[in-house]
Amino acid sequence: MTISHKRDLIYMYPELKEKIYTLKEYVKDDKNGIEIKDPWGYDIATYRFCAAEIDTCLDRLIETILTKT
Repeated sequence: MTISHKRDLIYMYPELKEKIYTLKEYVKDDKNGIEIKDPWGYDIATYRFCAAEIDTCLDRLIETILTKT
């Protein structure tokens, strides 16, 4: 979900660099940047905000998949 996750994957699999995205990059949702920040250690409001971002992105991902089939 974060740029550091993406960076770690690219480090482990450099040959797949062009196929690795954050979820927000993949669904082209960049209203608040291209990553969903890790809420670990923050308050419940932060967790809810992150959950809402994930929910929105997953809805867009499903739409994208369904329109491609």
